[in-house]
Amino acid sequence: MTQLLSRLSDQGISFSLVGMNLRFRGPTEVITPGLKNELRQHKTELVESLTPKRDGTPLQRLAYEARDKRLISERRAKAVELQTFLSDHVDEHMNTEPTVCPNG
Repeated sequence: MTQLLSRLSDQGISFSLVGMNLRFRGPTEVITPGLKNELRQHKTELVESLTPKRDGTPLQRLAYEARDKRLISERRAKAVELQTFLSDHVDEHMNTEPTVCPNG
């Protein structure tokens, strides 16, 4: 099971648990009918590994690492988007003439 989770995480597939339903997301070219069948076969183990427990088993740690990778990736994308936005606006303001305030 650890190898399966690790392999899926490396392929960009993330999992979540909604009630007892297993949800997964990832690149469409990776999620093949064969992979879906494999996930169905291991659904019970995957659900168990994603169910929060206090013992911190290796499967849980791997599941949390996969979730963290996804969160980090999402935050990186947002940071790049913000950086691009700020960069565009700073450049825009740097190319305008400064405003002179009249002496009062």
